[in-house]
Amino acid sequence: MTTICGLLQESLCNVLKHAKAKHVAVTLGETEQGEVELVVTDDGIGFDPTLAWDGQRGMGIVGMRERARVLGGTLKIAGEPGQGTTVTFSIP
Repeated sequence: MTTICGLLQESLCNVLKHAKAKHVAVTLGETEQGEVELVVTDDGIGFDPTLAWDGQRGMGIVGMRERARVLGGTLKIAGEPGQGTTVTFSIP
């Protein structure tokens, strides 16, 4: 559970530091496949997620991806400039 808290904390820090969001929604639940799913969605400025994987935008997303991987899970980021961002962690 501590690692899930770390994933949530890093996601919320990214919203505060970068998104300029007015709203953020956090959901935690279980999928039909029995995975724990954490979803963080904001209405901020968004960004191109394909640029986030090179480590040049900071280590936050790289660290989140590594934490999810260590747990056997996945990290998905959906967003576009001007459209907000959704970060989804799925952990078995």
